[in-house]
Amino acid sequence: PDRAMSPLPVQILVAGNSAFLPETLLNGELGYRFDWTRRLSVDISAFWNRYENLLDIRLDSAPVAVFTPVPHLLQMGQFTNAVQARGRGVETAAKFVAATGWKINASHSWLDMEFRNQFNPLATVPYHAGTATRQWKFQSYLDLPQRFNWDVFVDRWNGAEAGLTVGGMRPALPGHTRIDTRIGWKIRGAMEFSATLQN
Repeated sequence: PDRAMSPLPVQILVAGNSAFLPETLLNGELGYRFDWTRRLSVDISAFWNRYENLLDIRLDSAPVAVFTPVPHLLQMGQFTNAVQARGRGVETAAKFVAATGWKINASHSWLDMEFRNQFNPLATVPYHAGTATRQWKFQSYLDLPQRFNWDVFVDRWNGAEAGLTVGGMRPALPGHTRIDTRIGWKIRGAMEFSATLQN
């Protein structure tokens, strides 16, 4: 219950279920690596997932008013296996040795999922509501003189619209970029000093 609709506190009690089944996953994946040159390789993979008997909490239709020890609303629920899900995606990654001591990695991933609830078979909800479905990554590793090294990491996510999922209402997510950098100095052996800047 929405606290904006009721000023009373809400207590939720979830009962166990002796008929609860284990969650299962059926997964298929296909990938291939292209070694274009000694310095450049590209990996491409596609996957498909089928989830069954996922955990869900089925709430009673309406909460009950309880007046002891303090007035509040009591919402009962029970664990169920009501949710099934389907997912698919594609990942592409490239590794490039730009020069001696300089490696560059770049990747792109795409994910699409949807959930179904057996209590409402017509309700198909996209998981990507409020969740980015695409991500781009760039990573640079550069060895510098005097045992120094410099790393740069760039991540980019696409935006997502707000929407209702089986987990509740997800807010809109704007597209955003994250840039991190790190500089390290190898003192001796496995001992290293590093400083990292994150946004």
